[in-house]
Amino acid sequence: MPARLVALHVHSWHSLLEGVDSPRRLLEAAAQRGYLALAFTDTNNLYGLLAIHDLAWQYGVRPIFGACLRSLNPTRQRRALSADQRKSALRCTVLISEPIGYSNLCTILSRLHLYQAPLLDLLCEYSDGLQVLVDSPHWFEVLQPVFGERLWAELIRPGRSVKQERILLEAAAQRRIRVVASWAVD
Repeated sequence: MPARLVALHVHSWHSLLEGVDSPRRLLEAAAQRGYLALAFTDTNNLYGLLAIHDLAWQYGVRPIFGACLRSLNPTRQRRALSADQRKSALRCTVLISEPIGYSNLCTILSRLHLYQAPLLDLLCEYSDGLQVLVDSPHWFEVLQPVFGERLWAELIRPGRSVKQERILLEAAAQRRIRVVASWAVD
């Protein structure tokens, strides 16, 4: 039943060079399909937040805000990284779950853009009020102590091979990290 589903990985045209649909079109489609909520996670920005917030309620869809974060300079991490972590660039979806999370996500994005600060360090320093979805088990070890139950293994469809999905699911089960299934909406 669509009303029980929430798209957690929605990119509007505010995701520069990635999203193509307007927030209005995405919200119209969500309302027509009976979705109760939609998570807007434009890449490395919150540019559409105010306009989307007001528009979403007009369509009867609860807006959830966050961002798909990608490191702008993956080699500048201050933390020691394993070989697997160095090969796998940190990419995650961050959702705001509390008011402090909005402030922290704004700080992360500002420092990411202005100073090309290391994303991993920013996530660890400004974690309050945020839920993090990670699609690679390489990051569980570093992020789980910081986020605890606010860290999710993200199984993205369509996505990786069955083998990669199995590795993600097994690693999540071993660390008792909950799994969320999502699909990228561009």
